[in-house]
Amino acid sequence: MPDLNSVSESIDGRHLRYFLTVADTGTVTAAAVLLHVSQPALSQQIIWLETRIGRKLFRRDGRGMHLTPAGVVFREGVLDIPGLLYRAVANSRSSMLPP
Repeated sequence: MPDLNSVSESIDGRHLRYFLTVADTGTVTAAAVLLHVSQPALSQQIIWLETRIGRKLFRRDGRGMHLTPAGVVFREGVLDIPGLLYRAVANSRSSMLPP
């Protein structure tokens, strides 16, 4: 299993967006449509993310994808990252400092 520093450095916003969209929709098919990516590419990215983290994040069955306990913990940890990034960009743009 890769060390935590290399894992956190290799996961980017795209991986988080993909993970959260699959978690929210419950299927790779629906998430792929919303994300405008192919279903196989999205599945590969989820598998890559699980491999990097070293835990299965989803339980797959005939009706979709369901978060595992590790997936629930990961979702709780990353859920606000897009919001934090948005606020950081907005705050820096509204600062009184020159560009």
